Amino acid sequence: MSPQLLKLGASALGAAAAVLFAGIAAGEWLARRKIERWAREQGFELLEFKAAPAWRGPRAWTRTENQEDYQVVVQDAAGVRRRGWLLYTSPWHSLGRQAVEVIWDESP
Repeated sequence: MSPQLLKLGASALGAAAAVLFAGIAAGEWLARRKIERWAREQGFELLEFKAAPAWRGPRAWTRTENQEDYQVVVQDAAGVRRRGWLLYTSPWHSLGRQAVEVIWDESP
């Protein structure tokens, strides 16, 4: 294989990796904005969030491609922290109005 072809392959691989990482970062940023907006509307401050893998959460192994689940930690104005699951369901792959359900791990 020629050095020029190897350079071209390495460049293509690098470009693909850059696009992949940019997509992941953009998805994380958009998720954070969406969850922070929800928290503000509910009178909370978002402290932590983590996307749930397919095997975790209330909809473990049953989640569809139109559902996103996040484990969240929020704090209200009185300083009370709550941990739970924020479940989004949308009709068209996160496009349009999303239904939101919250399942708290414990009572406040």
